[in-house]
Amino acid sequence: MKILLVEDDQSTSEFLRVSLTACRYTVDVVNDGQIALEMVDQFSYDLIILDVIIPRIDGISVCRQLRNKGCKTPILFLTAKSLNEEMIAGLDAGADDYLSKPFDLAQLLARIRALLRRTETVTSPVLTWEELCLDPNMTQVTYKQEEVRLSPQEYRLLELFLRNPLRVFSRNDIIDHLWTIDDLPTEAAVTNLIKDLRKRLKKAGLDQEMIQTVYGLGYRLKSAPQEEFADKQGRSTKTTHIEETDPRGVEAIAQVSKWFQASLEQRLELLEAVEQALKNQTITPEQQQQAREQAHKFVGGLGTFGYRAGSEIAREIERLLQASTVFDNEQVTRFSELLTKLKQEIEKPAACLSMPAAQPLLPLIWVVGSNNLFSITIQQVATVRGFRVKIVAPLAAVEQQLQPSDRPSVILFYNDPEFSQDAQVQQLQTLKTQFPKVPVLTVAEQDSLEDRRTFARAGSDRYILAVAPMDEVFETIAQVLPQTATFGFMATFGDPVNCSKVRPSIEFNLPARIGGLVAPTPLDRTFDA
Repeated sequence: MKILLVEDDQSTSEFLRVSLTACRYTVDVVNDGQIALEMVDQFSYDLIILDVIIPRIDGISVCRQLRNKGCKTPILFLTAKSLNEEMIAGLDAGADDYLSKPFDLAQLLARIRALLRRTETVTSPVLTWEELCLDPNMTQVTYKQEEVRLSPQEYRLLELFLRNPLRVFSRNDIIDHLWTIDDLPTEAAVTNLIKDLRKRLKKAGLDQEMIQTVYGLGYRLKSAPQEEFADKQGRSTKTTHIEETDPRGVEAIAQVSKWFQASLEQRLELLEAVEQALKNQTITPEQQQQAREQAHKFVGGLGTFGYRAGSEIAREIERLLQASTVFDNEQVTRFSELLTKLKQEIEKPAACLSMPAAQPLLPLIWVVGSNNLFSITIQQVATVRGFRVKIVAPLAAVEQQLQPSDRPSVILFYNDPEFSQDAQVQQLQTLKTQFPKVPVLTVAEQDSLEDRRTFARAGSDRYILAVAPMDEVFETIAQVLPQTATFGFMATFGDPVNCSKVRPSIEFNLPARIGGLVAPTPLDRTFDA
């Protein structure tokens, strides 16, 4: 995935660049609106992160121009402006989301993932070629359910081909998609990357040549041998993930943080010069504008690098400098007080910066002994529904030693007509013995009242058909999953009228599904004495 970052504060842009790169995004960075428009005209991006206050053309105008040209790329505004009017203006201009500085990196990454998911095809979030699967949401690559370890560039190249199965990519096309504009390689680097990816896939067991050389033009994805794949049976294997982030990301963030702290003294000199000019009543409009821009950058930069209190002080300085062009003694004194507080905050140790912790594992569905069509379909839909899927052979399901991350949240037991019913019942009973608290759903090719009774007595919680719509399958899964928490809300008001107005809105907007179908959440009311 390629992101265009438009940010004029060098410390913030560098922090975001290394953080996003560590999360396997390709990032181009520009510092003014005019260049941003030119970049979008020349290159294709999956997401644009746009600051509002940038040189030449402001962010809102950039967004409006892009939308007027028909650009549908998701746009996330990221700015120190926290006024509702600014947020509304940005969203009305065509932005998809808005986040104020100082921001939490984990929240920013979550918003980025959410925006990128909107452009995905809901019915097929997992990209597949024969038995090779690439899950963009979990940055997971497997072949026959076994992990395929790839470097960040190899992963991006594989994703590029899988997303564009009919397109021929020249070497220059691949460079445009995989490398940033400041780090463009030679065409020989693309050739080497293709060779490395082919070797990785062959080492993982992929005998078929997946990437085809189109002589004189470039490379394309070969058509997958679907007929052979359709005849194969599901296998018992493990699924693991590639690293969530590039391990060099943490070190890079630490280096950017040191650079930012080293630049603070020079940044403060401008505000100190303005303080002296205010006292002497010699401040020029240019000085005031420069000081306001520096205070604005401090709002985002200080908060990003662990100086949250300093960020709020800088916001007050920015507002003071925006308030008027003529300053009385009280305003000059206030400016000096704020600047002194800002220096004191900067002298304190900053909060430690780090990459966000790994996301908790999603609930795991075991599909035991399934036919291939059902396995493929449920794997494609599961990620969007918030689940992982593991295909398990019946004997392996009860014989293997499990890690905590491999333990199922729900088991789908396939009633295979090739085996006797007695053998199937015995396998189901063995599963229930090993996992007494895990719900088991029997999946059958045909409906039979007698089979329903037999498997229910053996411990099956539900009985569903393999041809049932996936919406129905996952609704049934949601119904049998244990509810680990209940939620209640208390709204405290001194005015019963206000409470009566708020209650319907809250109850209407509360989520109706937490892991499954849950009854509407009650809203209790209390009133101040």
